[in-house]
Amino acid sequence: MTEDDGDRYVLASFVGERDGMALELHDADHRCIAEVFEDDATGACSLSIADGAAVPIDRVCDLLARAAAEFPQVAASWPTAPQDRVDP
Repeated sequence: MTEDDGDRYVLASFVGERDGMALELHDADHRCIAEVFEDDATGACSLSIADGAAVPIDRVCDLLARAAAEFPQVAASWPTAPQDRVDP
């Protein structure tokens, strides 16, 4: 888990209804406000944002860049490479 300006990035493993790994973005109140989930069965990756959460675009970009580092096999197939993102 890493922290950035009160937000936390948590790597989580899921077994059961959905099997896979997720990189979650938690806010300062420890709520998961966004996640990138890699499905073990299909290998597909998806981005989810919690209902009503206002996630700044820079945080979404950072989450995607971190997910690309955690899930490099999936990130290699992304049309744009978030791991190559340059901070403004």
